[in-house]
Amino acid sequence: GMSDSERVWTLGAGADYWPVPDFRLYAEGYYQWGKTPTDAGGAVDHRSQALRAGMRVQWNRHPRRPYIDLSAWSLGGGDESPGNRSGDFVSLGDVDTTMIMEENDFGLGLRGKYEALKAKAGFDVRRFHHMDIVAAWFRRDDSDFAPALGTEIDLWYSRQFTGNVTLRYGAGWLFNAEYFKDALDAHPRATMLRAELVLKF
Repeated sequence: GMSDSERVWTLGAGADYWPVPDFRLYAEGYYQWGKTPTDAGGAVDHRSQALRAGMRVQWNRHPRRPYIDLSAWSLGGGDESPGNRSGDFVSLGDVDTTMIMEENDFGLGLRGKYEALKAKAGFDVRRFHHMDIVAAWFRRDDSDFAPALGTEIDLWYSRQFTGNVTLRYGAGWLFNAEYFKDALDAHPRATMLRAELVLKF
C-alpha cells in the first residue's frame, strides 16, 4: 500500500462558457504535489500539472448535427532531477481521444508528460449512424530523444441500435513517431483497425 509519505494531492478547477448556444469554450487545470514511490523503493518529490483548453461548435439545429472541436493539452512539467523529483502527471482516469496513442486497452496508453493539439469533427450520416474524424499531434520534451511522439488520424463509424447498444468501426494511422524510434528502436508508423460493441447500463 501507499504510506502517508507517498501520497499525491491534486487540486483542480474547470470552466465552460457559451457565448452563443452552439459555441462552447472550455478549460480545466490541475496541480499536483506530494511524493511518489520509485521502482527501487523509497519515494521522490512530486510536482506536476495538467492543462486543457479548447472550443467546440455544434450545430444542433442542423439535421446532420455536425460539430468541430479544437483543443490544446499539456500534461506534466516542472523541474526534474534524476532520483529526486517526478514531473509526470498522475491520473486515475483515461484519456482516450485517440485509439493508438492514448487508448490503454489496445493502444499505447500514453500518459505522464506530453503536449498535444487535437482536432475532432463529426456528423450524423443518417438516423442512428454517425461518423467522426480525429487528428492529433503529440510531442514530449526529452533531451535524450526526438520530441515528436507522432501524428495520428482516426476514423470512426458508429451504428446505434438502442440507447444502450452501439456498434463501432474504427481505423487509425500513427506516423512520424520519431520519439519511439529513438527511445525504443520501434517503427515510427502504426495502423490499427477496430470493431467493437459498446454496451451501456
